[in-house]
Amino acid sequence: MARLTSFLTLFIGLAALCPARALAIAEFCPATIGVAHQVKDGGGTLYSTTLGAQGPRSVTADVEAQTENGWYQFSIPQTAIVQVAAKYKTTQLTFTRYESSSALLYVRFPEGAGNVIRWWITDAASSGDTLMGWDNKGTVACSPDAQGPRPGPTPDPAVLKKYQAFVAERMSPPLLDYDRMPGTGDTVMTTTPGVPQDLTCDKPFSNSAVTHAVAPTWPLTYTMTVQLQTLVRVDVNSDGSILDAWVFQPSGIRAFDDSAVESARRSTYAAGRAYCRPAPGSYLFRAVFNP
Repeated sequence: MARLTSFLTLFIGLAALCPARALAIAEFCPATIGVAHQVKDGGGTLYSTTLGAQGPRSVTADVEAQTENGWYQFSIPQTAIVQVAAKYKTTQLTFTRYESSSALLYVRFPEGAGNVIRWWITDAASSGDTLMGWDNKGTVACSPDAQGPRPGPTPDPAVLKKYQAFVAERMSPPLLDYDRMPGTGDTVMTTTPGVPQDLTCDKPFSNSAVTHAVAPTWPLTYTMTVQLQTLVRVDVNSDGSILDAWVFQPSGIRAFDDSAVESARRSTYAAGRAYCRPAPGSYLFRAVFNP
């Protein structure tokens, strides 16, 4: 009989978290802000980033930022988020992930602010959203994500080596050049003093975590001679309940993907924390099927 093992891991870097199916149904906010990238020739105060969402739309947003030396805020004007079909490949398969992102955005911090530690959207409004109904909700308050763009643990090299065959490489379209200096048509947003957040608890931040993992079942009609893996993204509410789960990276065989999603949905999770408060976040459930 085929042997099944499951391996659950947390994936750091949610900025880029996007579903494998065409339309996802889970969002905590009308938009998310990507990693704060310090532009190479920007004098140490210029940052580039993008806005992301689960589907195309236009958004306005306010952002709070924590730097090494203070707290800042800025507003993002009406910005288009466009969906593209991004093609990825591993050593075993090629697949498409539908991703929605804006063009590059730029933010200038004052001298002496220090490096950006983390930032998040505090409120946002959408227009042109046909997926989630954000347009009818006006300006929506958003909380910090438990695992938003912020420093995290370095992945275990042994784990990366073990699953190297499953690491996805983006083929097209090409990634944006985050070190590109702003052009004449680009808006450079400026910051004003922000509101300090609570960092006084023992553990101000923690990622969403699985508390009880349900192992996937092997599809009875399949006999495999190679190892397969499915990655399932699980969005976890601030109370630990599951908002949604879907295939983030397929195995290449639908029956195994369905089994992985079912086990991810049946598992239980703990909410993360952000600035000492319960916070929503995403967990990447890894199911490895060994022949």
